[in-house]
Amino acid sequence: MPISLTVDGGLTYYISRHTIKSDKKSKFAGFDLDGTLITTKSGKKCPIDAKDWRWTHETVPYTLQKYHQKGYHIVIFTNQGGKTNIIEIGEKLSAIRKQIKKETKTTVPFSVLIASCHDFYRKPHIGMWEKYITLKSDIDKNIRDIHKKSFFCGDASGRKGEIGATDRYFAINIGIQFKLVEELFTDTDVSYKTYTGGFPKDTYIMNEYASLLRFWMDNTSEVDNTAFGNLKKIFQSDTKQKAIIMVGSPGSGKTVLAQRIWKYLMKLYNKDGREKIGESVVDPVTHLEQDIIGTRSKTLKQIENCVESRISFIVDATNAKNKHRTEIVDLIDDMYSVYIIDIQSPKWLSIHLNECRTHQLELRTGIPSPKELVPKIAIHMFYKNYESPTKQESTRVLILIPWTHPPKKAVQHKAFNYRYDI
Repeated sequence: MPISLTVDGGLTYYISRHTIKSDKKSKFAGFDLDGTLITTKSGKKCPIDAKDWRWTHETVPYTLQKYHQKGYHIVIFTNQGGKTNIIEIGEKLSAIRKQIKKETKTTVPFSVLIASCHDFYRKPHIGMWEKYITLKSDIDKNIRDIHKKSFFCGDASGRKGEIGATDRYFAINIGIQFKLVEELFTDTDVSYKTYTGGFPKDTYIMNEYASLLRFWMDNTSEVDNTAFGNLKKIFQSDTKQKAIIMVGSPGSGKTVLAQRIWKYLMKLYNKDGREKIGESVVDPVTHLEQDIIGTRSKTLKQIENCVESRISFIVDATNAKNKHRTEIVDLIDDMYSVYIIDIQSPKWLSIHLNECRTHQLELRTGIPSPKELVPKIAIHMFYKNYESPTKQESTRVLILIPWTHPPKKAVQHKAFNYRYDI
């Protein structure tokens, strides 16, 4: 009987109905597909058709049989590019299952989940894993806590010459062991010391990166609170209108900080948040978010309107270059104090947080996020063009803010920030 796949948005899956009776914790043996279990028979990088495959090692079917007989749930998690050809991949998976039975004389049941979009399902995000556990629990009531012997095996481990570290990150994000292809299918003695991090690139091995990120998350909140407290003191002592120019990469947290500043200044200026200017009643502070306004020229026009109306404002844009900030300052007269707030987030963290904010809705609700990822090229370009602000650019103060974990304290939200996503 051929494998029948189900399509659910960016996820395609088949969940085995095989159950394992046990009163112990559940053991899972997870595998990547291409480059791990199979490779092309033609020798080409991409398969020609559903029949263009062979085992990466002749021991593959017997290894799968071994773990099945030991009571492991066998699961394949694979990322695929573009639109998944359901018929073709269904034929291939059916052929794989048939070949395993032919060689081992045993039926080895397995589940498979395929991510074809850049969303929360795509490894190293854990969407496929969470979906599997949910669906499998409906079939097998004996699914329990994960056994410490559970593992995931893949060919993307982060070593030199490999396509990346996606598979190793995936295992770490789930919280299970990671095994190399050579470990399971050959007698090769592999040293874990050969792993390199790549995130930050070529700087830290994985556990060092995780420690760095956790330190950053857990220790910068006090710095931020102190910095924001100082900001409030500065604003309180300043009787002039305020022009606040944000500087920071996409994903650095500048908009969140800009919103916090706006809310504080609204309370500072007027408890009701409104004041009369001429014949109109307007907000005493305006948050000018360029992504919403649309263009740089429209943003500059709104700055001119704020200056004419004597309204304090926050310019929320990347403002990477000196000339970007200068063209704003040139529109402002002496009635204003100019503040430049530079969000000093390292590039790797901005890339990571870009993923976090895009997929948090999926994490919390399972609903695909309407917010698209900012292209990585935009983040790379910010750091390429970045010119550090100087005190000469500001008539009041230059404030440097280290990145901080958002004030939200949801456990899942924070745990998501600790995960690998590149």
